[in-house]
Amino acid sequence: RNSAKPSPAMPSPEKAGRIAAADSQEKLETADFAAEELEAAITAEQEPIAVTLGEVYQYKVDRGRLCADLGNSSALSCLVGGFAYGSLGSKPDETLELMIYMFNVIAIHACTCSCLASAFLFKKINGLHDEDVSRWAHQNRWLMQVPFAKFVGGLVCYLCTVIFRSWLDLVDHPIFRAMAMVIGLVSIGTVWATSAYLALSGPRAKFFDPLSKLV
Repeated sequence: RNSAKPSPAMPSPEKAGRIAAADSQEKLETADFAAEELEAAITAEQEPIAVTLGEVYQYKVDRGRLCADLGNSSALSCLVGGFAYGSLGSKPDETLELMIYMFNVIAIHACTCSCLASAFLFKKINGLHDEDVSRWAHQNRWLMQVPFAKFVGGLVCYLCTVIFRSWLDLVDHPIFRAMAMVIGLVSIGTVWATSAYLALSGPRAKFFDPLSKLV
C-alpha cells in the first residue's frame, strides 16, 4: 500500500502576489523604523551638523577656548578704552587737537562695544547646554569675530592719538618729535602686519573641531 503523503496545495497566483506584497511592505516598514531609530540616536548623542561647500560635516565647539578668547578680548578692551578716556582732555582748540579728541572718542566707543559684546557672548555661550552650544555658535560664528575686530580698531585709533599728541607737544624739539612719529608709525604698522600675517599664514584659529564627514 502506497504510504506517501500528498504534496501541499500550491496557492493561486493572486494569493501568492498578495503574500509577497505583504512581505515587502513589512520589510519596508522595518527598514524605515530602523532608519528613524538611527537618526534619533545620532541626534541625541552627537553634535549638530554644519554644511560646508556642499558637504556635510560633524562639528563640535570648544567652549573653554572660545570663552577664554572672549574674556581676553574683554579685558584688553577695558584697558585700552580706559587709556583713551583718560586722554580726552579739555575742549579742543586746534585742528590737531580736534583730531586727537575724535580718535579718542572712536577708541572709547570701539573698545566699550568690544567689551560689552564679549560679555554678552560669554554669558550666552556659557549658559547653553552642551547639545545646543555647537549649533548656536556655528550659526552665529560671524558674531564671534566682532569683539576682537572692535578691539583692534579701537587700539589703532588710540595709537593714532598718541602719535598726534606727541607731534603737538614736541613742537620745540624736532629731533624727538621725528623719533616719536617714527616709533608711532612703526607700532601701528606692526599691529597691521601681525594681524595680516596671522590671518594669511598657517592654519587659522578655529574653535570648531570637525569630527567626521557624514556624507
